[in-house]
Amino acid sequence: MILDYSSDEKLYPDTLVNEESTAQDFVIPSFRSDGDGDSMEPPVTDSQGRVLSLYELDILQIMRKRMLALQAIIQGTEERINNAPEGTLSVKSYRGRENYYQTLPTGEKYLNKENEAVAVSLAQKGYDIKVKKYAESELKYLLSYFSGVNPGKIEDLYSSLPESRSSMVTPVTVTDSEYAEAWSAVSYPERGFDPEDDSSFFTSKGERVRSKSECLIADTLSQMGIPYRYECPVSLDGTVLHPDFTVLNVRTKEEFYWEHMGMMDSPEYVSAALRRIRKYEYCGLFPGRKLIVTQETRELPLDLQLICRIIEKYLK
Repeated sequence: MILDYSSDEKLYPDTLVNEESTAQDFVIPSFRSDGDGDSMEPPVTDSQGRVLSLYELDILQIMRKRMLALQAIIQGTEERINNAPEGTLSVKSYRGRENYYQTLPTGEKYLNKENEAVAVSLAQKGYDIKVKKYAESELKYLLSYFSGVNPGKIEDLYSSLPESRSSMVTPVTVTDSEYAEAWSAVSYPERGFDPEDDSSFFTSKGERVRSKSECLIADTLSQMGIPYRYECPVSLDGTVLHPDFTVLNVRTKEEFYWEHMGMMDSPEYVSAALRRIRKYEYCGLFPGRKLIVTQETRELPLDLQLICRIIEKYLK
């Protein structure tokens, strides 16, 4: 997915919102979906070229839906305002009765029952003018997020300081490497192996894993600089799970759970695998977001290229 910014159009008007503004004054950033296919798509970036996290994408998608709704409201009210009668509606009470007047530059015109449709149109016009103003204000506020916020600014500030100053300053954030090092240093109880399990799959770091494919995943993660924890217990809504891998996107500080289903040609294994994925889903974790799921059979084994593409998509 990509945030598409037009280079020759502004995201919002320079001036404050006023009654002369039109829906066309606002240019809403558009998304191009990366789809669910196998083609490699570039990551989502903002106007400064910074890659956005999945959390930010969720927020932006919600914001964009709201902005499109606001733009539709603005366009609808504009059309009704332009087609409404001239002037505004005034309501005056006389002897317990409400009388309606059309206020024009030349004065007021009494609206009798024969002019009831004019009164209704003017009442709608007054409402639409206020709605349009509120919608434009909210739309401008939301659009300002896209053009004015630079989440990387704080993190970059410390590294930009000269050594004479940085040596005297305690940064409010840590570097990516410091964060990754601290994350990797966290200890956790190992799940262990059944004494009758005589499998001998070891990663390049000397860790014992349960399959050749898990060994391939672990070694590829290491080679591509992705911190991971093997079978680290995770408590989700009171349920303790042991994902095959808990992995870290160092840049976004997001954790992902990676489950590899290695015997998908076995009906019994498939049922157990589906129950395992279902537990994640009931805890609010769905494949493709915070949960990475890979599968293989004897005829379709897991391959290195797929692992690398998954890492590039979610963990870089």
